[in-house]
Amino acid sequence: MRQLIYNNFLNKPSRFLSSFMFLLSTLLLFVNSTVSAWWDEGHLAVAQIAYEELQPEVIHKVEPYLDAVSGSFPNHSDFVMASVWADDIVHDGINSFLLWHGSARPYDPEGILSLQEKEIILAKFEGNDIVWAIDECKKTLKNPNATPWAKGFMLRMLIHIVGDIHQPIHCTTYYSHNFPKGDRAGTRYRIKHEKYESIHQLFDGAFGLGDHRPERPMTEGDKRHLSDLVFYLKTEFPRDSLPQLVEKKIDSWRQESYDIGVNFGYGNIALNESPSEQVMMEGKIVTGKQLALAGYRLADLLNDILGGN
Repeated sequence: MRQLIYNNFLNKPSRFLSSFMFLLSTLLLFVNSTVSAWWDEGHLAVAQIAYEELQPEVIHKVEPYLDAVSGSFPNHSDFVMASVWADDIVHDGINSFLLWHGSARPYDPEGILSLQEKEIILAKFEGNDIVWAIDECKKTLKNPNATPWAKGFMLRMLIHIVGDIHQPIHCTTYYSHNFPKGDRAGTRYRIKHEKYESIHQLFDGAFGLGDHRPERPMTEGDKRHLSDLVFYLKTEFPRDSLPQLVEKKIDSWRQESYDIGVNFGYGNIALNESPSEQVMMEGKIVTGKQLALAGYRLADLLNDILGGN
């Protein structure tokens, strides 16, 4: 039965003013488009892989942190369900953390952006993007004076955004003559597919590998589906098959995702066209590897922050 499941998963104003307006439009486009990266099941799988890799003493520490916040969010009370909390709160009207979900690094193969415009984009996101946010989460979890509630809040963010940084299109925005202000992290880069409207959605759903939408709380069927996905990911991408795990720098994780978005994503998926069957199959492998990598790295990060103290 597990083998069958495994096989199924495979299957011109002033320069200052123009620069300001360019920056403003870039930020608005990013905020309006960056709400979620992996769809729910991808985040749940990352969290489940991580939880299974946590040291016992780390589990003992994180559970009271999660409990401290769970009263307001009863559908996100455990470690795994906490992984979708940062997306779900957006639907509750909490939009203050949208920039924490990604880092819109410009991909400009046609050279339409000036050097100044690229520098403006990169400089702005350096201090208020997903790399910065992960570092802030780490600081709070390490802070002996932080309250359990504060640690619980930032832990929930960390569980989610470590998944986000491994979604390639969340670290990439395509600029061209068709998209002079960017494609909104792939949300405007339309494709032809029965399930996915854009390249962003295609990666969110892991090319069909992780596009199941579970209930809150999860049903028994949802739990079985998640268990099968995690089994596939850990079987296909065990720790010893991922030399990238030695890389601990968060900005390097972002660069890895950017490179995948550029080379595999935009390099193989044409605008307004249908992805080929070969690309869909390869996409499952590429994104499956990213999901597994995110799970292992999340566990390593938490074990490093909270273990042995």
